[in-house]
Amino acid sequence: MNEALLSKKGKTLLRVASLLLTIEKGQRIPKVESLAQELNVGRGTIQSSLKILEEAKAIELLSRGHLGTFLLQKDVSKLLEFAGVNTITAVMPLPYSKKYEGLATALTTVFHNMGIRLNLAFMRGSNPRLEGVKEGRYDFAVVSFMAAKNAVEKANITIEKRLGAQSYVSKHKIYFADSDKTEIEDGMRIGIDSKSADQRTLAEAEAQGKKVTFVETTYMHLLQSLEAGLIDATVWNADEVQRPTLYAKELTSSLAVRNSQEISETALVAHGDKQTISYLLGLIDKQELLTIQKQVVEGKIIPSY
Repeated sequence: MNEALLSKKGKTLLRVASLLLTIEKGQRIPKVESLAQELNVGRGTIQSSLKILEEAKAIELLSRGHLGTFLLQKDVSKLLEFAGVNTITAVMPLPYSKKYEGLATALTTVFHNMGIRLNLAFMRGSNPRLEGVKEGRYDFAVVSFMAAKNAVEKANITIEKRLGAQSYVSKHKIYFADSDKTEIEDGMRIGIDSKSADQRTLAEAEAQGKKVTFVETTYMHLLQSLEAGLIDATVWNADEVQRPTLYAKELTSSLAVRNSQEISETALVAHGDKQTISYLLGLIDKQELLTIQKQVVEGKIIPSY
């Protein structure tokens, strides 16, 4: 198999294997002539690639004369190997909450069970994560549904999987330096992190119509800035906040509450041209991911990623 991949015909073999990954059993495969034209190679090169895949038992084909050739069986793990996909790189939020640790553990486990090694990178802010996918540095990214939806409108990004409400964040709250405050008021300094589209969206929604000053701070330092008196209020993920010196209130803006519902949901996004990644993410069982995440959150299994 390795020799075949290293040969001069290896690139065609890789692309044919990638294409067959996305074809389901019982479906007709493209004609040899069509594949040759699409990949800009000779018919013999396509036929040779199909023969190698059949001999390796990665696929089983059946010719039905004028009806075409059909895919009877396929071995996904072998096709992935021929397609050069044995390691995938994903990027997700820093694992500072149990929910994020649960997601990291769930994704690692699911890909391991598929025979694929998952390399996870952790990065603050949805904007840099989405840029990494657009630039091809990561195969897919974990972001909120709101961030994913906005990215789809601006770039060749596709939402491959949604995991449902509260799979990303349980809730956001407003945090105040002064315990007497219950809402954002004129004259306040509001901490935001522009790299985190979700956090900024909620903070701006809460401050809408108020004469406030936005203070740029990194997301992980927002609460420290609050305690140090550098800002008067901010919006933060409530999942892991256990600081008695901070005073939290529920979101009050109707716009912020609506946005928070979309921000609470996890979305897995990939580049629109990456059909193999799209196919693999489509194989993932959403309920399996959520079950593993819940077990990590409840302390029933140790995080591993």
